[in-house]
Amino acid sequence: MNDEDLCERLLKCPETYRSLLREEYGRNTLTVIARRRILRNIKKGILGRAYLNGSRGRESLIFHLDKEYMIIIVNQHRDFRYYVCDGIKKLGASEVELVGCKELVKNEWKSFDKGLVIKTWDVIKCI
Repeated sequence: MNDEDLCERLLKCPETYRSLLREEYGRNTLTVIARRRILRNIKKGILGRAYLNGSRGRESLIFHLDKEYMIIIVNQHRDFRYYVCDGIKKLGASEVELVGCKELVKNEWKSFDKGLVIKTWDVIKCI
């Protein structure tokens, strides 16, 4: 995977190292090369990174800075959840609907058929 393929993939949806490399992830040469490419592009200002809560800095969500999606981090019942959506529709003073929503579950993106309604006070960060 070269830098152009990496950037095109991250324009569509953010990834973690595990979801990016899938079966090849581990203590091997491919993982080291991918990490170097990603870190080089972060330093250039092409990519961005958000650390996943509870991972003690080991896992991070990598995204393109010219992205077409929004990343929403939500804290529900002391559990952090990560969502990617195409847009947000305000329903009331305390509720919003995430349109075209996907959730990060065990390093894979699971999509929702309908929009997801969340409370605004549960939202930690929007990227």
